[in-house]
Amino acid sequence: MHKKGAKLSLVHLFGFSKINRNYIQKGREIRRNMKRMKKVLSIVLSLAMILTSITVYNTKTAKAEDGATTEPTLAEMISDSNYNLALRCTVTTGFKSWTGENKIANLTNGKIDNARVYPNGQEDGWYQIDLGNYYTTDSIDQIVTVYNEINKGTYPSTGYEIQYSTDGITYYTAKSVNSFELEETQPYVEIEDMTEEKCELNIVRYIRFFYHNKTDYGIQVKQLSILNLNNDAEKVEMEKCGEAKAITLKANGYNSLIYNITPGDNQDGYKYSVYNGNILIDNDAQADVDNVVSNLDAGNYKLTVVASYDGKVSAGITSNEIEIKDISEMFSLKNNVTNINNNSLVNVIKISSFYSDKYTLDTAKCAVGGDLTTGEGSSQCIRTKAGENNQYVVIDLGQNYKAGQFKDLILGYTNTRTYAADTTVSFSDDNVNYEEVGKTTGWKCADDVSVLNYNSINKIPLSGVATYSKDAVRYIKIDIANGQKKYGYVLNEIGLIADSENPEIVEDVAYTATIDGEDATVENNVVVLPNTAKYGYYCEGKMYKAGKSVKLEGNMAFTSVNKLNLTITNGVSIRLVTGETGLRYKATITSDNNEAINSDAIQEGILITTQANYNDTDSNIEIGSDNVLNVANVSETNNKWYAEKNDTANNKYGGTFCGSIIKMIDSNIPRPFVARAYATIKYEGDSDATVIYTDVIGKKSIKDIAKLIQEGSRYKENGYNADEMQIIDDFAKYTDAQ
Repeated sequence: MHKKGAKLSLVHLFGFSKINRNYIQKGREIRRNMKRMKKVLSIVLSLAMILTSITVYNTKTAKAEDGATTEPTLAEMISDSNYNLALRCTVTTGFKSWTGENKIANLTNGKIDNARVYPNGQEDGWYQIDLGNYYTTDSIDQIVTVYNEINKGTYPSTGYEIQYSTDGITYYTAKSVNSFELEETQPYVEIEDMTEEKCELNIVRYIRFFYHNKTDYGIQVKQLSILNLNNDAEKVEMEKCGEAKAITLKANGYNSLIYNITPGDNQDGYKYSVYNGNILIDNDAQADVDNVVSNLDAGNYKLTVVASYDGKVSAGITSNEIEIKDISEMFSLKNNVTNINNNSLVNVIKISSFYSDKYTLDTAKCAVGGDLTTGEGSSQCIRTKAGENNQYVVIDLGQNYKAGQFKDLILGYTNTRTYAADTTVSFSDDNVNYEEVGKTTGWKCADDVSVLNYNSINKIPLSGVATYSKDAVRYIKIDIANGQKKYGYVLNEIGLIADSENPEIVEDVAYTATIDGEDATVENNVVVLPNTAKYGYYCEGKMYKAGKSVKLEGNMAFTSVNKLNLTITNGVSIRLVTGETGLRYKATITSDNNEAINSDAIQEGILITTQANYNDTDSNIEIGSDNVLNVANVSETNNKWYAEKNDTANNKYGGTFCGSIIKMIDSNIPRPFVARAYATIKYEGDSDATVIYTDVIGKKSIKDIAKLIQEGSRYKENGYNADEMQIIDDFAKYTDAQ
């Protein structure tokens, strides 16, 4: 038997001729022995010629100048139907998904320079050639496979099986190839001699290349060939069995279909194989029952059913054509109330964490855009912090919907490295009290989502809606965990799916609104605020811009904010604590609306920097300026004001706050600092904020302030203790040399 890589000399070749002459006998045995010797010769010549010429298209045996005949090259035989029984024959596959820079059908087009075709990380898969005719198994001399490259991650170096069948149902192993290596010379060809192989079958029509083990990068094949080297293939006439009477198709929701085979008369014991183009769907399909095929890509489908019985097969019949739609379409349908095109009020209002500052609530709006194809690549999606496991997203539907009409929530992922395996969905009508309505665990994103499909969608059935205690739902909380969190969870799209295209809205309770104590006009629980208030309107801890439409969340009382006065004290204090050198600045904010300035809707702070930096920035410091310390006024125990000035018990708001820097290094003692106070108004539902600034003050160092203290009456009258006096004196006399 020929072994790949063996080299035979001219002596060996002539030797075969002698052997052939010595074996001249009558009968079939003579022919078989001669045939074997010619095969070896042909193999050697083929391998020799292929190194020098793989582009010769004259496939006929040619005469040399001396009158001798030359054998065709391997490339010539592969492209010649006189040699290649598989040329342009139908190829089918048992791989459920595959990638092809060319079509599977091209694996038998006779060209060894095809682009590669390969399955995506699958084991126990196969390619199958239907020779179209029945041949004696003796007609098959060589089986040739052309691979894409010599990388062991791209071809079955650990072996494969060659299987024969007459009916495409029952297969017999003709040869087990345990292992092999490709030579480092293109094309990368693997040749198996079949002349010595024994098989239970004497007749063959279907030849299967069966791969038990997957490879790292998929088995990358360019051409499959079945060679008869002597142009003496023996066809066998086989009686065909009866056809099935009919096969009918119908869509089964998204990415799925149902087929039903009607058997022909007297077909007890028949088996049926069902093909979708070149892909085998089922080789033991049942008749007269609905058979479900899931995980289909979107597109038009026709199926072919081939009957088999007693080793015989039928020609096959074809079904009606149907269209299968992808589940990703659900995001764009009218049924989806989290599609902003269907519900302009929907919004993502909270995310537990963000992967980086590129991801915000604004970029998260893409996840309710109704289009699965937008997302991660443009940083327009929901992406949580890397490595954090338990995360959540909260969606405000903007209005109340009847809860019982929602059957599924779907999440669109696009990356096998950034998806959550476990999902819990909860409903609420007030964004406070949530009840679980659906859950999935152990979901896995598709291995290949280069083309978005059903495998990119996690569908969570909302079976708990039946026990949800409220009639309405407005807020959706989605808790996600486990899966692949190393790079954060990436959600491209969220869909809450109703059972109709006209989801039922639960009418809101009619709420009232007042503006500065006067009743306001309310329509559909929406009030339009006047344009008169300079700084907007305050209500229940929130500020609203003048002229804004506000959806009422209850009876609401708005009060105008017309005055905001912000000042910073010219005097600067120094810290008289050993080891905690520092400066303190004071500012005050007053308003005609004390409740507004006492809330977190208006936030204050003091910006501090060196005079040198201030001068270098063209005499301007603002929030976000380089080398500027922002000391925010943070509420402590519901009190954000300097204690000595605040009396909330008597509704007196001093509005005084401080900004300090402490533990300054000694070299900063003679360095002048400046400060500026600010107030930020954060308006509800608006990403922009209004900022008010004071003038810049200070321009003094700790040393300067210590000298001023020495000149004051308190210092002269011993108003400081001994330790404080010593600190003041040390500051006042500090020099850079110290």
